[in-house]
Amino acid sequence: MIAYRTRKKPVAKPAKSIRRLPVRQVRERILRAADALFFTYGIHSVSMDDICREVSISKKTFYRFFKDKSALVHMLVSQNINRQRKLMLQMEAEATDPVQHILQALEMMTNEIRRFHATFVYDLQKYFPRSWQHFQRFIRSELTEVVERNLRKGILLGLYRPELDAVIMSRLRIEQIFLAANPNVFPPQQFSIQQVQLELGRHFLYGILTPKGLQTLAKHTSEKKQ
Repeated sequence: MIAYRTRKKPVAKPAKSIRRLPVRQVRERILRAADALFFTYGIHSVSMDDICREVSISKKTFYRFFKDKSALVHMLVSQNINRQRKLMLQMEAEATDPVQHILQALEMMTNEIRRFHATFVYDLQKYFPRSWQHFQRFIRSELTEVVERNLRKGILLGLYRPELDAVIMSRLRIEQIFLAANPNVFPPQQFSIQQVQLELGRHFLYGILTPKGLQTLAKHTSEKKQ
């Protein structure tokens, strides 16, 4: 159980001239500032004024690039999806075996969640449903396929139990991810989403391993400690 903590927003910074910057650079500065603020303080608590102050621009300039806050959030979600897609496919290609792949995926997820403010996922679900649905589609389509491929490969190699149904189990794993992010089940004021995701991921992994798979897991765990 963790204590819910809030953090103070930064004070206004001295104005920086951006008039001579290319349009693309101004847009990227807005995105970087918003990304940092949202992940640090939560989406709902950060206003457009906060973002404009961070980048030292006026609201008029902000509206040149984004229709509103929802459009900005959607763009950031899309960028993060693209980044996670690349990492996901890279891990799948580079892993020496399916067990290592799952371990690396859990580590990546833990590192990603470590950046989140406690209310980030909750804010996305409640206030930005279009962006949340966009994220859900990515997880339930592309990530489900990756998990299913992992399960089928692990079964063929004797690392996972042969009686497993890869389709059913891949969908179960994905729903575990959403379960951990459900504030009605795991309120962010009481639970660390990072720890919940890690516990559910470990539970899933140990439930599918054969004795050979357990040996492979022990080998990777030992190598990581060295």
